[in-house]
Amino acid sequence: DNVMLGPRGLVKVLDFGLAKTAAPVAVVDAATVSAGPTAEGSIVGSAAYMSPEQARGLRVDRRTDIWAFGCVLYEMLARRRAFAGATLSDTIVATLGKEPDWDALPPDTPRGMRRLLSRTLQKDPHDRLRDIADGLADLDEAPAPETAARRATAGWMPWAVAAIAVAASTWLLLRTRPAADDPIARSVLTPLTRDAGLTTSPALSRDGRLLAYASDRAGGGTLDIWV
Repeated sequence: DNVMLGPRGLVKVLDFGLAKTAAPVAVVDAATVSAGPTAEGSIVGSAAYMSPEQARGLRVDRRTDIWAFGCVLYEMLARRRAFAGATLSDTIVATLGKEPDWDALPPDTPRGMRRLLSRTLQKDPHDRLRDIADGLADLDEAPAPETAARRATAGWMPWAVAAIAVAASTWLLLRTRPAADDPIARSVLTPLTRDAGLTTSPALSRDGRLLAYASDRAGGGTLDIWV
């Protein structure tokens, strides 16, 4: 009722006739519902956005505003009120005893946005989000709206990844496959020692004809150099 959309798309929140200063937390005590101008000693406000504790005439604080925020956010997404009724009494009954129709939210509503709505529309104020700033973490979880370009990308992206994987595998295979004239590829490995014990520290002579190494093949627990 009080959120107005200007001709240039600017959103304005109007009618602050209920606002007043209080410390440390704004608290309002009231007894009856008023559909007309603000009256002293009455419950005032738009019934569809009124928190359960406000509708019962109990003490209210900032969590009542958080409830109203959740109602507005739900209405923006679902294009219907979270708690609606044919009469004022029906609306209050829905607020006190019914849950919003969560299925009315768009299917692509981000999980973080759904969590934020759930936390703002808890009927018990003790279970409700205590500070609106705490809801920023839920909004941070919400991904950007999916566009047609992103949907198209999502369609061909798996195939692109598969093609890149195949190309990379082929390149690695060709890169690691030895050339036909590679002497290492044509070489045959032949063991030079068959010592039963420790054989270590090989050293090849500069002309490549002799190989020296240490081994305990002679026994006695010592390493000898063999050529």
